[in-house]
Amino acid sequence: EDKNKGFISQAEWPVCDKNKINYELEYEDEFLSNAVKDIYAVLKLVKIEKPKKIILSVADTWKYRLFRDVKDVNSRDLKTILGELKITDSERIKIIVNLVKKGIPDFVLDQKIEFRILEEEKRNLEKEFKLEFEIKKNDVRAFPGKVAIRVE
Repeated sequence: EDKNKGFISQAEWPVCDKNKINYELEYEDEFLSNAVKDIYAVLKLVKIEKPKKIILSVADTWKYRLFRDVKDVNSRDLKTILGELKITDSERIKIIVNLVKKGIPDFVLDQKIEFRILEEEKRNLEKEFKLEFEIKKNDVRAFPGKVAIRVE
């Protein structure tokens, strides 16, 4: 059957091939736009008259591993997750409790990728916010997908 015959208004909707979607790129975009939104929110909150610099930090590598492990358990049940991952230390338990509450992300980038995205976008961020930016790693307040933001 010739697909180019008949009226477009009567044609079938195209079917999306999910195998062609690059989820990593999707989440890279999402990560960046969330960071920008968060920067705007933080700048509104901080009472610094004329900020000079913004420091963005990505999380420790172990947090990315933890997020991935939680995702791989494939359960929303806290007891199941803690049992399967054999987690007993309070810091990790607190993170997992929060993850279950907020929702386990569909996709977790890693520290290298998040750091690279921020480094690549540094000039654009500096233009957009008219401030100097510094990109760092291993901030205790940062989580996968969520940068820590410090305004100076």
